[in-house]
Amino acid sequence: MKKNQKIDELKKNIDNTIKIPLMVKEKENKSKKVKNNKVVHHPENQKKDKENSSILLAIIVLLLLITSYVIINKMISTENKPVAIADKKEKKGTSLSLNTKWITADDSMFYFDKEGNFYWYDDYTDKKDNYYDGTYTYKQGKDALKEMGYDEKEFLKVFGEKISEDRVYSLELTPVTAFIEGRDQSETFLPKGTKWWFILIIKSEGGAIAYNKTLDIRYHLESQ
Repeated sequence: MKKNQKIDELKKNIDNTIKIPLMVKEKENKSKKVKNNKVVHHPENQKKDKENSSILLAIIVLLLLITSYVIINKMISTENKPVAIADKKEKKGTSLSLNTKWITADDSMFYFDKEGNFYWYDDYTDKKDNYYDGTYTYKQGKDALKEMGYDEKEFLKVFGEKISEDRVYSLELTPVTAFIEGRDQSETFLPKGTKWWFILIIKSEGGAIAYNKTLDIRYHLESQ
C-alpha cells in the first residue's frame, strides 16, 4: 500500500515539473555569427572578398584582351599573306620534270627531250609503229599561266589542288612525222602548218595531268 502511494506521488511530481526542450548547440563559425536567423559577415572578410573579386575580374579582362589581340593579329597576317600556287615542299623521291617519260592510262607515251624534240607513241612497248614526232617550245610558271588565260587564284579554283608554279607548262608542238600502221602517213595526218597546243601540269605528289587543247584530249599521266 505504501509502495503504491509513493509511485503515485512520483507521477504527480513529474506532471508538475517544468519541461525544458532539448537543444543541440551548433559549432560556432569563427567567420560568421547567427543573429535573428541572419548571416552577419565580419567587415574584414567582406573587404578581402571584394579585393579577391576585383583581382579575379582584372585577370579575366586581361585574358580577354590578350586573346582578342592574338586573334586580330592572326586575321591580319592571314589577309596579308600572298597567295601561293603551291607548297614548295615535295615528297621525297619525286624528281619529275618536263623531260620525264609520261605514260597514259591506255599505255600510250609522251616524251619531251632536252633538245626540244617530242615523241608520242600509241603503245610505249612498241616504238617502231604508230607514233608522232616533231619539235616543241614551251613556257613555264607564270608565263604559262598567262598564256593559258589564268591568274593564280583562278588556276587554284579550276584545278583544285596545290601545284608548284614552276611545274606548269604551256607547250607548242609542231608534229613532223606521223608513222601509222607501218608506214609514213605524214601528208595525210599532218597538213602543212599543223601545231598542237599542249598543257602539262606536274603534281607535287607525283604524276601529272595534261590537255591537248587543239585536239580537246585530256590525259592523266604517270612516270615510266
